[in-house]
Amino acid sequence: MVEDRTKELKETQQELVSKAIEAGMAHVASMVLHNIGNAITPINTYMEKVQTNELGKILHYLEKCYDDLQSRDDDLDYYIKEDVRGKQVFSYMADLIRSLADKNEEQLEIFKKIESAIFYISEILSLQQSYSLTEREIREVVYLNSLLEDAVEMQIGTLETSMIIVKKQFEDNLPKFMIDKSKLMQVIVNLIKNSYEAIEAQKNNTKEKVVLIESFVENDSVGFKITDNGIGIEPEKIDKVFEFGKSRKGSTGFGLQYCKMFVESNGGTITLKSNGIGSGATVSVYFDMSRLRHDDSG
Repeated sequence: MVEDRTKELKETQQELVSKAIEAGMAHVASMVLHNIGNAITPINTYMEKVQTNELGKILHYLEKCYDDLQSRDDDLDYYIKEDVRGKQVFSYMADLIRSLADKNEEQLEIFKKIESAIFYISEILSLQQSYSLTEREIREVVYLNSLLEDAVEMQIGTLETSMIIVKKQFEDNLPKFMIDKSKLMQVIVNLIKNSYEAIEAQKNNTKEKVVLIESFVENDSVGFKITDNGIGIEPEKIDKVFEFGKSRKGSTGFGLQYCKMFVESNGGTITLKSNGIGSGATVSVYFDMSRLRHDDSG
């Protein structure tokens, strides 16, 4: 009976891990689509500006000015220097040329913005592809600061739309180590997501919205902290946050439970601290370097 029960528990745990990975994939896909949508929206606006007929109008009036001047080519010098209408046409033509130059500058700027938005879409897709999740474990050398930067970049559209400021304090001399890069990325993405959702969960919040991301080396540990000034959590409920079905925002808690399982399976610890509702929270992840294969090259 004990063996059967143990087998059942292992199967249940594996099922939860599989569901968490699936939920993670769905979240990343949703996040990528959301950020791409944020980039596409201004592109549509820029294209509408480019497609306006303002340049055509300027060219039309330049042609009329040219026709007017050409009709007086036998006394053109007198016409543009002495005749009232000729002076007006000549002056108006100069204004049109300046408008044409300004409009050209404006359109060049629009094309730069479109190019930037397309590059951003390409970058997001490239990042998503780099960290595609699979159930199979693939260990490789990672540099934690790079993962933290990429996790922010993958969610920058949502963060900027929500007017959340991301502050970074990264330790420069972090050791590289071996771990499943895509799954660690999912942990980081989930924790950043939890932070900005905790900020958004505060009603009538007028203070500056901030997420602080730090990396560090402490004794024999390497890790990171994510601090938000969001809704927070009662201290007595902190121990239950990483249980399945529990979260500080009322969701299923799949993501947080998966974070805990992954971190602990790699010899690490994950903790959450908060002074209560309205006081924000800090989640800390520590990896014991003695229990991880590490890389000292580069």
